Amino acid sequence: MPDGTEVFYTDDGAGPAVMLSHSCWTDHDAWDGQVAALSSRFRVVCVDSRGHGPTRETDAPYDYWRLARDHLAVADHLGLNRFVAGGVSSGAMTGMHMALLEPARIGGLVLIGTSATAYSDEEKSRWRDVLGVWLGDDDDLVKGFARALAAATIGGRRDVQMRWVTKWLAEDRQRMRNSFACLINRPSLLPELARITCGALLIRGAGDQAFSDENMITLRDNLGGPTSPLHTVEGANHLPNISHPEIVSDLIADFLERLDLGDSDHDIGVAVGRSRSQSDCAPQSNLAGAVTNS
Repeated sequence: MPDGTEVFYTDDGAGPAVMLSHSCWTDHDAWDGQVAALSSRFRVVCVDSRGHGPTRETDAPYDYWRLARDHLAVADHLGLNRFVAGGVSSGAMTGMHMALLEPARIGGLVLIGTSATAYSDEEKSRWRDVLGVWLGDDDDLVKGFARALAAATIGGRRDVQMRWVTKWLAEDRQRMRNSFACLINRPSLLPELARITCGALLIRGAGDQAFSDENMITLRDNLGGPTSPLHTVEGANHLPNISHPEIVSDLIADFLERLDLGDSDHDIGVAVGRSRSQSDCAPQSNLAGAVTNS
């Protein structure tokens, strides 16, 4: 990137392309189940946003427009002419910004557990309290918070939760400072959504405590293009892509198969990321679940 940031990504499979972005605190590993399920039919690119995973950013603050440009630069590098974009939570916000920046290029959006509205002052205050705990010096408090975060956002199997807890506690926690500022201070996108005219897939975990059913319905009703019903994954929390990968993968596959992406990509060299073999991407969970539509 022009400012010296090195954006990490993974690139698996071939065919119509989908670029997925993770939530705050997670990284490209959050999409292991989707890569395993989809890469035999589709090209799946997973990008680590600034402040997450092996991506190496500067100390400068950033917003979702900057993150969207980072992702589009990866698409440029990979020669993706037209593709589906999106992700979960803040990653879905990045996808919406990508669709606003280059609408002709984004053939569809995957929007999981997210919102287009700004936080209220009360919500911002609560998030600042969360950041204060995460960046604090009380190791026992931080460890307890990490376990509570995994239970609330991932849910499901304890071993899956603890995998992420271990990752979080091993990371440089200070990297989350700018990521939180990006999330907390984002303005509402509602006035811009009518300009997004590509199709959109909307998914939400029934137990999502971060973004409500109302958040997702408001998003759906303000988009300018065709949308799916709101698919609610029963038994899932904020991150159904991790806890219920089979259900989310099936919904994404069905969505991709219905789109005409035209000339989605061509082959050029990979310089800033890596490709993974299928065996590296086993699904995270075999939890049973159900989907309801509204």
